[in-house]
Amino acid sequence: PLVYVPRPAFPEYPYLSDWLRSNAPSCELDREAFRQGDWRDALEAALASTQTYPPCPAGGETGAAGIIRGALAGGLAAVEKG
Repeated sequence: PLVYVPRPAFPEYPYLSDWLRSNAPSCELDREAFRQGDWRDALEAALASTQTYPPCPAGGETGAAGIIRGALAGGLAAVEKG
């Protein structure tokens, strides 16, 4: 679960908050509640959420491991060439 504070000055915030509401067990915590340490309701809401994260496609770890092995074997220049 994720509790987050609004960041309206960040251009990506509307997209991120929309995604979180649709795809993650999360709750927005308003700035005043954050400042006052009044986090209980937001934490409980996030923990009680029935929203689940979307499935992660398998296989990315194999590609990442190959990049790491290449970097260890021949340095970053070898990986960038390959």
